[in-house]
Amino acid sequence: MALPNQKTFLQMQQEISEIVKRITYPNTLQDGQDSPGLTRLQQIINDAYSQIATEKDWRWRFYDGYNFNTVVGQQTPYTMPDDCAEILDMTIPAYQQRLWATEYYQWITNYPGQYTNYGPTKPWTYIPAAYSGNNNLQVYLFPAADAPSNGTGAYSVHVPYLKRPLVLVNPTDIPNCPPEFQDLVISRAICNAFRYLGDPQYKMWDDAFGAPTLPSRRYSEMWVRNQKFAEALANLRNNRNEWAFTSALDINRVLFSYGG
Repeated sequence: MALPNQKTFLQMQQEISEIVKRITYPNTLQDGQDSPGLTRLQQIINDAYSQIATEKDWRWRFYDGYNFNTVVGQQTPYTMPDDCAEILDMTIPAYQQRLWATEYYQWITNYPGQYTNYGPTKPWTYIPAAYSGNNNLQVYLFPAADAPSNGTGAYSVHVPYLKRPLVLVNPTDIPNCPPEFQDLVISRAICNAFRYLGDPQYKMWDDAFGAPTLPSRRYSEMWVRNQKFAEALANLRNNRNEWAFTSALDINRVLFSYGG
């Protein structure tokens, strides 16, 4: 559902084409540099959206509503949602337990026996696996899950994560960001369009830090408002690295105690 003042993909294309006159809308599906056409305009908008979304740890990329159920004895990776760009944490809320992060290189270096040395029980760590065929994040859980004692048949694992900006395709698609950030996307797209055409007007739309432009001031204002959240994420990542080191030591302890 769109927020007030939020524009659809179609409206963004129309607004940009009104400013960058040489990108007329609608247009034939051409892709020449003198008249980029509709397909190029769509790509310019998606590029700008991806750039803005991933340059900073914006609060609006944070999602805290995803859970998945474990499968008894599963030794293959669990696949995360399409829009999951980075796992921030992993917990089993019913047991008030955090699953500690372990890095993949520690998994393959310190854990050559994988699941052969330790039977199913309540998982206590997660390990990044190779991406799926669709480039989705995947994780192993260690140990493999057993059937929980509460009779539910599975552990419900809670995963807060940062969202990946999905490609805008349909005319009614809406960027997953607040309206004020959508304005930044449009400004960046206009700047990139003028730059693509070799038109010096791109300088008027440049949002680079210190540029004497309105988009630059808006970008700085958005970053100042968001800075506390970004600092909190930086602290979480530092802690996660420490947890990963501790988890690696624990895996070694468990494996050696079981003859691994």
